[in-house]
Amino acid sequence: ALAVPIELTVGAPARIEGAVQLTVAAPSRGYLKTVRVRPGDSVREGDVLAELGDRALELARAKLRSELSQHEGAASAAMSRGERAAMAIAQAKVDETRARLGLVDHQLEQISLRAPIDGIVLQGDLWQQIGVPVDRGQSMFVVAPSRRHRVIVELDERDLRRVESGAHGRLALSALPRDTQPLRVERMAPAATTVDGRNEIGLE
Repeated sequence: ALAVPIELTVGAPARIEGAVQLTVAAPSRGYLKTVRVRPGDSVREGDVLAELGDRALELARAKLRSELSQHEGAASAAMSRGERAAMAIAQAKVDETRARLGLVDHQLEQISLRAPIDGIVLQGDLWQQIGVPVDRGQSMFVVAPSRRHRVIVELDERDLRRVESGAHGRLALSALPRDTQPLRVERMAPAATTVDGRNEIGLE
């Protein structure tokens, strides 16, 4: 019985790094309105990752929409009465209000967070933070090319003898713990680092 080999499993914290990692930051202050992706999701360049809200702009849009409706009503009433001068004035106000409304809509559209490249979302599990204030420049997501990334495993020094280059394993993302992905050890870091009082070796 002592001669029967037993397969040992070594577990360790890991993080995913892309060969190219691009940070998606908040373009302005506001609050997190909607989130459409989570770590592990594939995205295409231009896809909306999340939308920010700006209460001042949203109030301005609501006010302009109300004004537009009033001016359009005035223009229609003047036209039905055959009052060309009044209709021209009302129509000019309609055009001006539409232009201002278009500018506000454009500003609100610009505070959407979009994927800068085709790739995979590495960081940005924000589903529990909807409604939370966001500062301009705050990092929201990290995206890396889907075919150019690596996994760094922070292996405890005591488990080093159980792992070698070429070893195979499985990766479980914190957002999708049951959907594991295969990985293979390519190399070990030449030096150990101390984390929480333990020496750890980096595996790639």
